[in-house]
Amino acid sequence: MELKIYRSLKGFLGLLKDRGTNGREMPVGAAQVFLELAADDGLTMTQVMQRTGQTQSSASRNSRMLTAWTTPKLQGLDLAEWRAAPDDFRSKHLFLNPKGKKLIKRITHIMGEVV
Repeated sequence: MELKIYRSLKGFLGLLKDRGTNGREMPVGAAQVFLELAADDGLTMTQVMQRTGQTQSSASRNSRMLTAWTTPKLQGLDLAEWRAAPDDFRSKHLFLNPKGKKLIKRITHIMGEVV
């Protein structure tokens, strides 16, 4: 059973590595945010900070990394997108996009083999 768990974790980490653009990998901090979105899609920046224990600057950087553009000149991983809250246009929520949801399905499939 332990060997199966290690193989699944290796597959999971391999998927995170494959998600990079331009040869970049998903850093651990961005993976934390990504997994929190998988558990509860549509988080605010405050919720991301609380759930991951990251500082505001780290949570912001890691959240931006999951979107299409990390900076105006640097492509992101394109797994999530910011959307304005319907009741308050000043409030933004981070949601997995179709590419992010597809990755979650692949991860769930790999990890489901262990359970």
